[in-house]
Amino acid sequence: MRFSSRGEIERVKIIEAVVQLRLTVVLAAERLSCVSRQVSRLVRRYEAAGPAGPSRSSVCKPWNMS
Repeated sequence: MRFSSRGEIERVKIIEAVVQLRLTVVLAAERLSCVSRQVSRLVRRYEAAGPAGPSRSSVCKPWNMS
């Protein structure tokens, strides 16, 4: 698995910490600048697909308020 940026590597490390119960979902959300619900989704993707699960397409993005 190749990651294209340091941000992706950090994101995977944070998700791994949540999976290994070394970090809470709330603290991970703060570090990733998103909500805890989205971190929970990233954790589920990680558990299902490994490090490739929380890929670039699932980055914490602000939602469209138009």
